Amino acid sequence: MSNRTKEFAKVPAYEEILEGVNGFVAPWTTTDAQAPTRPWLMIAGVPRSGTTLLYQVLAASGGFCYPSNIIARYYRSPAFGLRTQRLLEPLLERGAPTWASRAGNTDAWWEPHEFGYFWQHHLPLKPHHEPTDPSMASLARALAEWEAEATRPLLMKNPILCYVLPDLVRAFPTMHVLHIQRDPVDVGVSILNLRRRFHGDVHAWTSLRPRDADAFADASPAEQVAAQILSGEQALQRAAEAAEGRWTSITYEALCDEPHHVVHQCAERLGATIALTGIPERFTARRSAGNTRERDAMRDALDACPLRRDDSTPDP
Repeated sequence: MSNRTKEFAKVPAYEEILEGVNGFVAPWTTTDAQAPTRPWLMIAGVPRSGTTLLYQVLAASGGFCYPSNIIARYYRSPAFGLRTQRLLEPLLERGAPTWASRAGNTDAWWEPHEFGYFWQHHLPLKPHHEPTDPSMASLARALAEWEAEATRPLLMKNPILCYVLPDLVRAFPTMHVLHIQRDPVDVGVSILNLRRRFHGDVHAWTSLRPRDADAFADASPAEQVAAQILSGEQALQRAAEAAEGRWTSITYEALCDEPHHVVHQCAERLGATIALTGIPERFTARRSAGNTRERDAMRDALDACPLRRDDSTPDP
């Protein structure tokens, strides 16, 4: 696998600090609960489908407890991270939302984080993101700890969870899912651009990785991405069938047109108290940057992908 570009490279010294800190806080506990009992929300979608903007909008509403860039540093104990954040908040300046992100990453301390280390700690997500029969026990305890410390419904998102989401919705009956979809050609072109930005190489696999990714090793980048998108959406469809009424789907365009409506829907479903101050009444929907030739190649790859089935999730 290609190395990360400088923009996304990890700093070994910081990684060592994080590992040491989390080893220290991991035993910290405040409850005997073994699983979350209150409603909580998971944002779902394939990579580059608008999940980060949706995450930022819901986080900015003030109605949810989400892993901020501070809490995410304590991935072995988000409850400890939340308590630490409360201690630090009076000392830190909090600005207005910028709605900016870099491949799902945000910069300000209060902005939402994808919490990748948390999920990778509790679920077997290496070398691919399609685990078989993952154990949910440690994850359930960590969420219960966090819920006990929080005063608002939990909110999370990470596109690498597409394949494990069917297991998650069955394991956690209080988990609700908000699924966002975007034009698959735009998604595909955006993933190709992410490959270039994240690895400096359009041939380097980035983000959501199916178990059979190696079967597409000799395929073109567009063909690889088409398989990535379609396999992810098929996994989400299986999760929707297992969710039993706890699943809502929206489109990226609907989020951009009516973000306030989306927030109200989620608040009503989860009993959250929200404020829309600072959330624009609409966003400008973006079309992924790509020349006509690349967009056509992406469209052809999606149409020809062997994973496309008659019962696959329809294009939004």
